[in-house]
Amino acid sequence: MALVLAATRGDVATQAAIDDAVARRQPVARELLFQNVPSTALGHLSIVWGLTGPLITTLAIGPPEHAADATAARVLASGDADRVLAVAVDPGGAAPGTATARLLAGGR
Repeated sequence: MALVLAATRGDVATQAAIDDAVARRQPVARELLFQNVPSTALGHLSIVWGLTGPLITTLAIGPPEHAADATAARVLASGDADRVLAVAVDPGGAAPGTATARLLAGGR
């Protein structure tokens, strides 16, 4: 099973905290680095659940659901996985964000 994550933007608050620490020449907390790189969350899930397929993260231009589904379709068409968990994320701004997930399967 492959994991795909498409987001409209990254974690802006965490990136600002990392940038601030670097600018002040202070160590960056490991937790900040873990949560700021989208593929680390997918990697963690794959280890916990024993998934061995590809991990793909992408920045969505437009609706994240479209980007997640399109990327998942390419993975299925390539034969690199027979199932893909496609996650679409819009972190929101000051308002709560949204996330959806769909399990897509190839036609074999």
